[in-house]
Amino acid sequence: MDTSKYHSILDSERFGFNIAKINIFDNPIKELLNELKVNNYKLILSKVNASDIKLINDLESNGFILKDIQVTYKYDLSKPLPVALPEDFKIRQAKISDKNALYEIAKKSFENYGHYAKDEKLDPEKCREIYGDWIVRSFDKNVADNILVADINGNIGGFLSHKIYNNDFKYAAGGIGAVDANYRNRDIFKSVTIFGLNWALENNCKWVEHNVLITNTPVNRSFGKLGFKISNSFITFHKWL
Repeated sequence: MDTSKYHSILDSERFGFNIAKINIFDNPIKELLNELKVNNYKLILSKVNASDIKLINDLESNGFILKDIQVTYKYDLSKPLPVALPEDFKIRQAKISDKNALYEIAKKSFENYGHYAKDEKLDPEKCREIYGDWIVRSFDKNVADNILVADINGNIGGFLSHKIYNNDFKYAAGGIGAVDANYRNRDIFKSVTIFGLNWALENNCKWVEHNVLITNTPVNRSFGKLGFKISNSFITFHKWL
C-alpha cells in the first residue's frame, strides 16, 4: 500500500514528525493503521462527513478521538448586497505590509481554537502558530485569491480570506477570518463577509461557503443573520499510532 499520498507535508514539518491526513478511507482501517505505523507515522488527522455514522463508529472503534465538529454555511449568490460603513472604516485588499499585523490578530484570535489545540499531545506553542501562519500563507494565490481587510484609520480591525474553486460550478470558499479584540462589536465581521459575497459575485461565483466550528457561537449567529444556510457538517478525528 502506498501511504505517501496521505502524507501531510505542512503538518509534518510544523510538528517535526510524520503526520498523515486521511479524509477518505479507501482501504480497511486496521490495514491502513498498520501500514502507516510501519512507515513511521505518529499521528493521523481525519475530517469526515458527520452523516457517515458507520465510518464514524468504525473510526471510534479503532481509537480515533473526536477533536472538533464543523458546519458548512452556504450562500447562493444572485445580486449584490448593500453594506453601510462608518466614515472611519473601509474594506480593502490586504497589502504585503499588513502581514505582521494580520499574523498577530490571527494568533491571538485563535488561542486554544480548533482540533490541533484540543490535542494535549501536540506542542501548544506550535498550535498557536497555525492560524498566524495560515493568514501569512494566504498571500500565496495557491492558498487564497483574496484577503479582505477592515481598515479603521490605518489600523486593521479584522480580515477574511477566500479561495475560488471551479468544479462543476465556480464557487468561493472562505479561508481564515478574524476580528481584532480592540474593534469588536462594530459589525466588522458582517461587513467583510458581505464584501466577500459581492467579490465572489463579481468573479462569477455561484455561491460562497464557510466552515465554522459549532462552538463558535458569534460566527454561527452572524452567518444565520446574513442568510447563510447550513449545507453540510464534518467531524475531525485524531489517531495516535
